[in-house]
Amino acid sequence: MKEIGVEETTLPYVENTANFHLVSDENETSVRSKSTFMSNGLGNKIAVEGVIKSWADINWKTVSRNVKKLRMRIFRATQNGKMRQAKSLMKLMLRSISNILLAIRKVTQLNTGKKTAGIDGFIAITPNERVKLIDRVKAHKPQDILPAKRIYIPKAKGKLRPLSIPTIVDRVKQAVVLNAWEPFFETTFEPHSYGFRPGRSTHDAIEQVFNRVTRSKDEWILNADIKAAFDNISHPFIIEKVKMLPGINFVTGWLKAGYLEREIFNFTKSGTAQGSIISPLLANIALDGIGEHLNRLTNEVKHYKRDKDGNIHINTRGKNKGKPQITYSTFQVNEVHY
Repeated sequence: MKEIGVEETTLPYVENTANFHLVSDENETSVRSKSTFMSNGLGNKIAVEGVIKSWADINWKTVSRNVKKLRMRIFRATQNGKMRQAKSLMKLMLRSISNILLAIRKVTQLNTGKKTAGIDGFIAITPNERVKLIDRVKAHKPQDILPAKRIYIPKAKGKLRPLSIPTIVDRVKQAVVLNAWEPFFETTFEPHSYGFRPGRSTHDAIEQVFNRVTRSKDEWILNADIKAAFDNISHPFIIEKVKMLPGINFVTGWLKAGYLEREIFNFTKSGTAQGSIISPLLANIALDGIGEHLNRLTNEVKHYKRDKDGNIHINTRGKNKGKPQITYSTFQVNEVHY
């Protein structure tokens, strides 16, 4: 008989952390992963050391609840302007064993690219490999970041889309950082930004467009595409916006990691890798404010004056004699969805 029990430990500024205790036969020789739990902001240790021996016996309900609660605390602290507390909670999230476990599960079990390796050729398909991965992720430092592997997938009109695939360890670490950073930025993102945001989808954008068209005086819908948006994001701009956050050394490392294509190393001077878990958030950080900017723009639109039959009126006198009669109207952006 073996099981991993879960206890809840609650201290000030400390995540409700799942403490895993193993009950097992002495002769069993499964893979182990030791998980020493973190300290709070006052330096008080949570004096529990767990041993995760069986991936199947982890209580995912408790793990998910721990991460969700800590995300909510980061969101509330940021929303209330308590930046010092928010950063402390983000540091806690980066060290959280629950966050690491959830990130490993996401990358190695839930994501469609779970069987795609990076340049190191490592994947974690079996439960034992996932348990071993825990210690690798905990020991992973910014200087350990490896270049991504460049592959191509088909897109519309016969073109190919380049994807840069980080190693499994880097992908897990990106998922860890994502859970720390996402609730922080969700407090300030524009209200009509829908792409790659939790709890939002294309259907929400469609609904808002429908409401604007049917319930207001809006007459125009402009559908635009930012050419190679992921490839052209400015690294200095992103780094400047996130330089104050815990985990910045990792994000800087991923931006500058480069990629290998046909065994040739390529530097990345701009852009964020498509295929990277952290890239959608970085893209949203770069695009944040575009709606406010476009809303301040106006454009003068020229119209030809026509009669009831649709014929254009021609000037019969003055300096514009013989030329079409023209009227002008001012066009202004009322709302931007992206």
